[in-house]
Amino acid sequence: MNLNANLNAQADLLILNPTYTFATPVLGGQFAVSVMGIYGRNNVSVDGALTLGAAGLVLASRMGSISDSVTGFGDLYPTATLKWHSGVNN
Repeated sequence: MNLNANLNAQADLLILNPTYTFATPVLGGQFAVSVMGIYGRNNVSVDGALTLGAAGLVLASRMGSISDSVTGFGDLYPTATLKWHSGVNN
């Protein structure tokens, strides 16, 4: 008996976090807003071959392949920050 299998998996993930900082001070500090988003894709495939036999005699052979992929978007995560400075003490 001989079993030969091959697994291939690839996952890609993209995280974006654009930020806008306002020029006008808010409560004496620097105000910024951002929103983070996530995008991902996953590909998986399995290939295999099974051979039954002995001493060079092949009794049965079976080959197969299966694959799947999925693409998705995550939630949006808004964030607001307010930063102050005091001279060199940031």
